[in-house]
Amino acid sequence: MMKQVDPEKLKSFINAAQLCLTVPIASFMANEKNIWLKFNTHPRGDKGFDSFQKLTDGKWDEKELRLIINNFDGLFGTPIINFLMLSRLKEKNMIALAKIDAQYRPLVKKILGTRQIGLERSIDNPKQAAEILFSHVQKQKMTLRELSEKSGLTQMAISNFKTGKDIRLSSLIQISKALGIRVILDES
Repeated sequence: MMKQVDPEKLKSFINAAQLCLTVPIASFMANEKNIWLKFNTHPRGDKGFDSFQKLTDGKWDEKELRLIINNFDGLFGTPIINFLMLSRLKEKNMIALAKIDAQYRPLVKKILGTRQIGLERSIDNPKQAAEILFSHVQKQKMTLRELSEKSGLTQMAISNFKTGKDIRLSSLIQISKALGIRVILDES
């Protein structure tokens, strides 16, 4: 049995996409898996289109002047509509969104890559780790007591870490999770 596309989600997606593009979308069609966006003119040179194509893994059909997006339904498992509306696929806006809300980071990374948006930082010692994490504590206007409650660690352990004392990896992960930050080990 074929699953129908939610017409409201589809309409929201098309409207959000059009906000990001300088070339108008002439028409669209969709089924349960794919969407086709038709254009009257080639979107050549449209930065928004280039970013949109990367974000959606769209395939450009030169002959038909259309973008074919496969696995369309899979896009709705992401916050893509809000992302498109908030960022307008402008680099400055995307970077700002990635920095303030972790749910948008995978979308921004797909378009810009991690190095360009500066979300990953190298840590050489516990003091550097503490500086990074506690800058997020400040941004979130969180007290040590709140961090203690969210992370499950004692205020003393958190206070010691804040001053640069060493902590266990499991504690670092607990603090990171409480702040909505991922710890990534890179083999490069």
